[in-house]
Amino acid sequence: MEYNYLINKIGARFDIVAGELQEDPSGLFVVSEIYQPFSVYLNKQTKQAMIVAPESSYLGRAYKMGNRDCITLVAQWLDEHYGSSFGNIYRTTSHIDFMKYYKGGMSLWYEDNLFEKVTTYVEGDCLVYAYKPAVISHVGIYLNDGKILHHLPGKLSCVDILDESKIIGAYRYAV
Repeated sequence: MEYNYLINKIGARFDIVAGELQEDPSGLFVVSEIYQPFSVYLNKQTKQAMIVAPESSYLGRAYKMGNRDCITLVAQWLDEHYGSSFGNIYRTTSHIDFMKYYKGGMSLWYEDNLFEKVTTYVEGDCLVYAYKPAVISHVGIYLNDGKILHHLPGKLSCVDILDESKIIGAYRYAV
């Protein structure tokens, strides 16, 4: 969203849907000229808008491959909820090994790391998701009520309604 559009929306609330800001009266992010958590901060000097979310938040992260992407988000969620070390495993995976999973599908990564394949989902299950026909490497975390926490390339991280037609596989971390 552009600064010039948002300057007339101070106080309005926005949510992130499919990685894009959308105006929503009950949205989590409020447009503000004050730099504060869960805001769409408008900087008067630079004439730029930016999402401000606490570092601990899974929502509103700008995409950066290898640093703030879908795999990083899932690994962090697993590490924080189960005490796993998948964030470190991802950071130390060689580029050649990572490309094997990226091109062949992330299902291979879960299978190689002894996750249990499941057909019904509970909160915390890792979903391999096809967001484009040729890309089978998108992953997210299943949340209750048919929602997925994920981070699409070039978008903001968010919670969306799960489209089950795009699920390639679901995997449960064996705690």
